[in-house]
Amino acid sequence: MVVAQAHESKLTYVPFPFEKNGKIYSYNQTDKVEPYLDRFDRDGLKVILSIQPNEVDVADLIDIVLSRYGHHKSVIGVNIDMEWKLTGNPNHASNKERDLWLTQIQSYNPKFKLFLTNFQDHTYFPDDTKDLVILYDGERTTQDKLMAKYGELAGYYTSVGIYTGYLSSTPPTASYECIMDAAPNTEYILHVIYFQ
Repeated sequence: MVVAQAHESKLTYVPFPFEKNGKIYSYNQTDKVEPYLDRFDRDGLKVILSIQPNEVDVADLIDIVLSRYGHHKSVIGVNIDMEWKLTGNPNHASNKERDLWLTQIQSYNPKFKLFLTNFQDHTYFPDDTKDLVILYDGERTTQDKLMAKYGELAGYYTSVGIYTGYLSSTPPTASYECIMDAAPNTEYILHVIYFQ
């Protein structure tokens, strides 16, 4: 669930009441996410809170998001979508950033995991470590090519996951068997849902 979304002018939008602070803003009078998290808690579902930081400091967004939603039992961690990370080395995460973010996230709950998403090669990510999950977000090609690229990336990490269901991929959805054949260390399969 995206809880900090990249917008134009390198701003980041949060879907709950928030007084504009630097490049973080909201125009909501009510919290658009809380009702979903309450329902996920009741239904025993699990959710990853996703951040698209743009030029906002990732650590600041982690605190803003987890101070608001970190108490929900459905939350299992925070994802940094590195396609939208424009600070430091854009689109990359260093080992230092990984350690800072993971420590910060686990200060809210020691069971939380850090998820990092991108669609490039393994050099965009930090080294492997406990409680780190790398998510591959590929699209716009055949599933055979996606699975080959995903399998290559997964070889560098203990815990990985993949997004599937993109309408631009052929076919849009990879089967469970294809995903597990490509990367037996897959822990998460996230199916993209489009809302009209």
